[in-house]
Amino acid sequence: MSKIYSYLKQILLYLVLIVYIFLLAKILLFKYVSPFELFSVERIATRTYNLIPFKSIYEYLFSTHLAIIFALTNVVGNIIIFIPLGMYLQVFKRNKKIFDCITLICVISLCVEVTQYILGIGAFDIDDIILNTMGGLLGIFIYKIIYLVLKEENKTREAITFFFCTIGVCCLVLIKLSGLRIRI
Repeated sequence: MSKIYSYLKQILLYLVLIVYIFLLAKILLFKYVSPFELFSVERIATRTYNLIPFKSIYEYLFSTHLAIIFALTNVVGNIIIFIPLGMYLQVFKRNKKIFDCITLICVISLCVEVTQYILGIGAFDIDDIILNTMGGLLGIFIYKIIYLVLKEENKTREAITFFFCTIGVCCLVLIKLSGLRIRI
């Protein structure tokens, strides 16, 4: 019974990770275009970029013509979406050095931004890399706090899996209650 329970926990951990990766791809790469429309000749690709650090963040937070909800969604959303990545890197990497994980998060974010630019499905923005890296760092710190409290790797994995499953179920319930239709 104990081995089966252990395997089920492991499967759930990987299943939640896979759902997170698909959600990340949907939000970061396929927000405006589906994978099937990506190489359509009818699609118009737009390519914009910002290489000045904190320019977009400043515009989002202090511009009078942008809705505050849009600004906060963009800034906070870029942080929140990478928190699980920081936590999962701590769960799965043997080398749990913070600098190595931050570097990997930064490289992943850079790859996403370059992909958005090349495919014309979003803007390359240095501020997104900064915010995504901050989110990943926050995820690393959350993992470290959970590990300090639980003092055991397996219990920390279980807590993280339970946390993300709970968040996922709550999001699905909120989406269902709000009547929103999510296009996948």
